[in-house]
Amino acid sequence: MRKRSIAFTVAAAAATVLAGAIPAQAHYTYYDWYTGCGWFSAEACGYGSVSSTHRTIKVCDTNADGQRPFAQYVRGGIGYTLHDPNGSKDGCGKNYKATGISKWRMCVDYGSYNVCTRDWISA
Repeated sequence: MRKRSIAFTVAAAAATVLAGAIPAQAHYTYYDWYTGCGWFSAEACGYGSVSSTHRTIKVCDTNADGQRPFAQYVRGGIGYTLHDPNGSKDGCGKNYKATGISKWRMCVDYGSYNVCTRDWISA
């Protein structure tokens, strides 16, 4: 009886540790923006992503066409905007926050107007 009780306790403890090791809702999100950029509609303007920890957001301008992709995001109920500071040159705009990003969306600045994805992406 004692051996069975010890084995059950060890198995239960292992299951608890394994279940606790998996972060709740941890997933990486990514979005490519292709609409209205460059000379051809199939050219990407840029992309954005939020890390699986929901703490790092990144936006990259990948096309030297004058359009500026950027990301809008919400953290702690407050809205923020992140641009790629150097345009389409190497390197991206990146921001790390101590608390998690709850939702975000990609946008593009076409000069005289901005267009954003209609739906927010859950981070």
